[in-house]
Amino acid sequence: MLPLTDWILEDLTLEKVSFRMVAVSGLLFLLLAVLFHFLLKGFGFCYHFYVTCQKLRCFPEPPRINWLLGHLDIMLYNKFDRKSSSIRSNVML
Repeated sequence: MLPLTDWILEDLTLEKVSFRMVAVSGLLFLLLAVLFHFLLKGFGFCYHFYVTCQKLRCFPEPPRINWLLGHLDIMLYNKFDRKSSSIRSNVML
């Protein structure tokens, strides 16, 4: 048997063999029910996350490089940057 169940049953002073066997199986069933409950909660969380991701797919994603550099304050973007960069590329050619 498990040492934990022996310890619990000794604390409860359950000494009859048949009742002890019922108590151990009841404790193991309770442990199994708790583990199953947590497993269902975990699957429910994963399903909820999946549904949320499916709902958010209708929105367009920003360009990843510009998004990252913009949040790091490395790239300053305004409407003239694109125009001036195309002029610079034409001058270099």
